[in-house]
Amino acid sequence: MTGLTHKRLIDNWASGGIMTGCNGFTGWYGTKLGSKKYLGDFDLKKIVRDAGKENAWIKSTKDNRPRYGDILRHASFHVDVALDFDGNVFIRAAGGQGGKAMGCDIIKRVRGRGSYNPGALESWIDIDLYFGDDDRPALVPDWNWLIGW
Repeated sequence: MTGLTHKRLIDNWASGGIMTGCNGFTGWYGTKLGSKKYLGDFDLKKIVRDAGKENAWIKSTKDNRPRYGDILRHASFHVDVALDFDGNVFIRAAGGQGGKAMGCDIIKRVRGRGSYNPGALESWIDIDLYFGDDDRPALVPDWNWLIGW
């Protein structure tokens, strides 16, 4: 689900690299949703602009929160996918959860260590707006009740 082989990671790490599959995972995810643009890059703002979907680029503020399925650009050099909130704790699906020290890369569900911090995110792609036909969110069933069922 990242497009990376273990050999490619090992070779990268052996040459001093820090490669993981976080962006490969978001790229795979976007492709599975039907995106014509590859969403596995750190410059997500450029991707939505080039796709003519600038309205889907949401700046992180204290007054908004990502929703299930949104592709997140963290303030650190990382991308992943929003899943849910457990109260004020943010839960995400993330590649890049391994690395050289672990000898492998991992895709896993990540639970925040504390209360949600909007400053930890730069922005995100609102997946409903990205795949919608105009400025209104696409009509998508609310499946949030199913998480954890």
